[in-house]
Amino acid sequence: MLPEAAALLRRGDPFGALAPAERDQLLSAADRHGLLGALAGRLPEGDAGLRARYARLAAGARLRDGRVREVLEEVLGLLARQGVVPIALKGPMLADRIHPDPGLRPSGDLDLLVREADLERSVEALVGAGFGRAPAIVDAYQRRHLHHLHLSRVPGPDVELHFKAQSASGLSLPAADLFGRALPHRTSRGTPLLLLSPEDELLVLAVHAAGHRLDRAGWLHDLLLFLERHPALDFGLLAERAARARCRRAVACALGPARELGAAIPDLLLRPLGPRRRALCARLARAARARRGRAAGALAIAHGLLLHDRLRDALARVLIEGSWVVRRRLAARGRQAPGRAGGSA
Repeated sequence: MLPEAAALLRRGDPFGALAPAERDQLLSAADRHGLLGALAGRLPEGDAGLRARYARLAAGARLRDGRVREVLEEVLGLLARQGVVPIALKGPMLADRIHPDPGLRPSGDLDLLVREADLERSVEALVGAGFGRAPAIVDAYQRRHLHHLHLSRVPGPDVELHFKAQSASGLSLPAADLFGRALPHRTSRGTPLLLLSPEDELLVLAVHAAGHRLDRAGWLHDLLLFLERHPALDFGLLAERAARARCRRAVACALGPARELGAAIPDLLLRPLGPRRRALCARLARAARARRGRAAGALAIAHGLLLHDRLRDALARVLIEGSWVVRRRLAARGRQAPGRAGGSA
């Protein structure tokens, strides 16, 4: 667990014993990790400077959240005209249901799950509204190995259209069963969409957080709040679905820190990731955060391999990542070649 996450997510006063400069650093960490909401009502009464800075950061977060919600409504309207009603993954719809102050949960992009049969017309609808697709080589990689397509438009936010839920570290959850269990919902403006069933949603949140090495403590906060809001979750059913999707270790990786912070997580969900593998995952995650470039990427891949339930899946991921690196380098050389030839002539 990240040290700042423990300080911000444990109950009690996170600022009491800190010097002014340390308080400011902790507030910066809260902003960086999407945890401004976790500090509501916990700021020191006598520190006017800290409270003023928090107010500025919170105001900026709410402005960005408003923009995300506007684009969400636009995208849902575009898809509805194609007869597509997606499942919202994370983002504002999660914030509205579990966060006391939803505007303080940041969303970097919009993740929507559509049926694979609806993918192309969904993409066409967004492209027609000014969203751009990734370059062809990246687009093909995303479709084949990440099971989503990334579309961007200035000023943002970007949209990821998934046809399988989650793709971090090569772990994916087929959409058919998720749609079969999805629940109807509406945005605050009354626009219809779908939500995952509670057990499916916790599974997706856990796999996403683990696949990204819990690098943003806000994802851990989501897990804690979700568990508080759903005390009647069927953990046995969750374990069965994780086993079927071969992501039991990823679920254990994310829910282990949640139990350290007081969440009631049964042993059957943590058992697939033994103490040694859990410790190695933590070391690799710390090492990846401390580095940049290729070294960080290699460590992140190594961390992801430990999350696979089957050795054959991990080995397949190695081949996929290795071939992707080669393809990118060859493509980069192909783009550079005309320039080099022109310069030498």
